[in-house]
Amino acid sequence: MVLGPNAKIATYHGGGSASLAAYYAITPFDGISAQLTSAPDYTVGCYAHKELPLLGTVLKTDKGEPGVTFRAYNDPPSVKGREIADDTTLTKTELLMMDYYCPKLKSKLWYADIEGSFTAEEDGEFELGLGVYGAAKLYVDGELLIDNETKQTKGTLFFSCGTVEEKGILSVKKGQTYQIKVEFVSAPACKLDQGSNVLFGGGAVRIGGAKVIDADEEVKHAAALAKEADQVIICAGLNVCSLLLLLNF
Repeated sequence: MVLGPNAKIATYHGGGSASLAAYYAITPFDGISAQLTSAPDYTVGCYAHKELPLLGTVLKTDKGEPGVTFRAYNDPPSVKGREIADDTTLTKTELLMMDYYCPKLKSKLWYADIEGSFTAEEDGEFELGLGVYGAAKLYVDGELLIDNETKQTKGTLFFSCGTVEEKGILSVKKGQTYQIKVEFVSAPACKLDQGSNVLFGGGAVRIGGAKVIDADEEVKHAAALAKEADQVIICAGLNVCSLLLLLNF
């Protein structure tokens, strides 16, 4: 069996200036599965994230491509028939737009819709997270789930320029597809006092999500599965939660 919070994530670089896009990346789970006649048993064991894992890895565009569509506008969503200034597909749902430039955008205040869909793998509760430098609201199937615009709380995201990660819980059914849409407003819409912080040009937004688990029960479940397995591969990472998981074995 394969176990751990990093088994289904292709973690091959750091954040910020340590990030580097690879030609391709394979998760440990997929690499191990490719060497077997059938996929191994898997469970997460425990979570190791500070913010919710980026959602882009599980989303698809309206064309069925991995990731999300990003469409920028000069006008807010309330303007009918507004013209698209930029239209692109992104696989990562963490956007730091320090050097983003679109010649069709007429001012520093602009708007964007970030959209994708995912299909639930099982019944349960799914937690979504939204952090922003600027302003943003997250909708699921047209219903507002997270409002990170009306009231904002300062956090540590984006070198402390951004908000905390605001969260919302979505009840999901196995096999059902859910439409995720974030209405983003650029940096001038931010309500936070920036003081002497280095600012991020057009703004920044981060969209994350993960299944809600009971941490204690999940560790017990992982331990029980591991005892029944002939071989166990743990992909744990190097933080306190993951080390505690290892110690449980």
